[in-house]
Amino acid sequence: MRAYVPAVLAFLPLALVAGCGAGPATPGVPGTAAATASGPAARHYAGVPAVPAAGSAVTITDGVCLYHGRSVPCHDPVLGWYNPADDCYWNRLAPQPPPGDPRWGAHAPGGGGRLYGVTCETPYGPGAGAGAVSVRFAATRPLGYDPRPTAAQAIAVKAVLRLPLDAGTIHTAPAATPGTPGLVGLPTWLWTDLAPATWGPTTATVPVSGLRLAATWKALRVDWYMGDGTTVVCTSRGTPYPEGAGNTSAPDCGYRYARAGTYTVSATTWFVVTLTVLGVDVTAYAVRASTRTLTIDELQVVTQ
Repeated sequence: MRAYVPAVLAFLPLALVAGCGAGPATPGVPGTAAATASGPAARHYAGVPAVPAAGSAVTITDGVCLYHGRSVPCHDPVLGWYNPADDCYWNRLAPQPPPGDPRWGAHAPGGGGRLYGVTCETPYGPGAGAGAVSVRFAATRPLGYDPRPTAAQAIAVKAVLRLPLDAGTIHTAPAATPGTPGLVGLPTWLWTDLAPATWGPTTATVPVSGLRLAATWKALRVDWYMGDGTTVVCTSRGTPYPEGAGNTSAPDCGYRYARAGTYTVSATTWFVVTLTVLGVDVTAYAVRASTRTLTIDELQVVTQ
C-alpha cells in the first residue's frame, strides 16, 4: 500500500534549524551502507544526508506530512507544526522569554531568532507520552512551520504535487508472502523498485497556473520503519536479492530482527525537486511511502 496525503503547505527561507541534530549536508551518494537507530531523534548519521540540504534560494516541502510512513496532521493545536527534518512538532513560545532568561543560552533575543517548544514523542508516534517538551532556538522559521506562501512558492508546490513521484513497491528477502517468513537473527534484504518515478534523476515539464515548469527530481534516501521501533536509513534503493545469495547480508540496505512476530514495514522515500518559478530558484522536498507486512519466525535448532 502506498501513502500519498496532500496536506498543509510548508515553507522555510534557506537555513537549517539550530538544534535539529544535523548540520547542512549534500545529497547522499547511492550505495552508502545502511544505518540503524531507534526513535526519530537518531535518524541522521555519518554518510546519510539530512533533510533539508543547503544550496537553494528557497526551501519548501510539498505539504505531505508522514511520520513513520503514515499520515499525521501537519498542525496540532497544542503541539504546533510538524517539522519533517526531525520528526518533531515545533510551537513558538508566546510570549518569548525576557532577556537574561537562561533558555536563550548564547543567543540574544530580538535578533530575528525565536524559542520554540519542541515535542518529538507525540500521540502520533510509537513513543506516545514518553517524551518531554524541550526548548530550542531557531534562527529562522522551522521547516513546515506556519506556512505563508509567496506566489512563486505556491505555484512550486502545485507543480511538485503534480509530479509522478512514487515510493515504489517494497521488496524483501525472504519475501513477504505466506510460507516464506524471515528468521530471527538472519539477514533481511530491503529494496524498492527502480524507475524514473521512484528514484531518478528525472526531468519533466509540468503545466500549472498558466506556466510550463521544468522540474528535476531525484531520491535522496529511503527511511525504513521496521515495525519494531527501529529505523533503517538507506541512501540507495537497496539491492535486489540475487539467486543463491543464501544468508549473506545485503550490501547496502538490510536488517536483522531480534524477535519473532508479524511487522508492518514502511519505506518512506525522500525526494528533492528543483525548479525555477517566476525567476526564483526553488528546492522542494517531497515524501512518498509504501507499506507491507513481514512475518519473522524463530530459528529452530534441530538436535539429535
